[in-house]
Amino acid sequence: MQCPVAVEQYGYTWYHSHFATQAWNGVFGGILINGPCSALYDEDKGVLFLNDWFHNTTGALRGTASAGSPPVAQNSLINRTNVHSDSGQRFETTFVAGKRHQIRLINGAIDTHYKFMIENNRMKVIAVDLVPIKPYTTDLLSVGIG
Repeated sequence: MQCPVAVEQYGYTWYHSHFATQAWNGVFGGILINGPCSALYDEDKGVLFLNDWFHNTTGALRGTASAGSPPVAQNSLINRTNVHSDSGQRFETTFVAGKRHQIRLINGAIDTHYKFMIENNRMKVIAVDLVPIKPYTTDLLSVGIG
């Protein structure tokens, strides 16, 4: 049995394997540390992962890079979903008009920087990397790796 661990930071982050390239084969997930929130919301949509998708395991990609750069991803995933060759499914969620929804974005990609937006909606950013910030509103978020 382990005693509780006292934390000074709160919010969301992620865990991922540091063994070889397991993280990019799916050994990762979200972590939520409850604490005060710098803006009110009505519904928590949880962690939303953005990942690049190579259609192969990372082991199969070794040796495919050119000039020391990772190979170019064939696709991207939102919460491990997307379509390829008429199979799979796209990520879907429902937003209720008039309600405030909280989304926690994490870029778990190997080598892709994402620009994230929700068409015809503005987003209020309230925290970054376990740090609450003075909220600001934007149409487009730049989401770096990690």
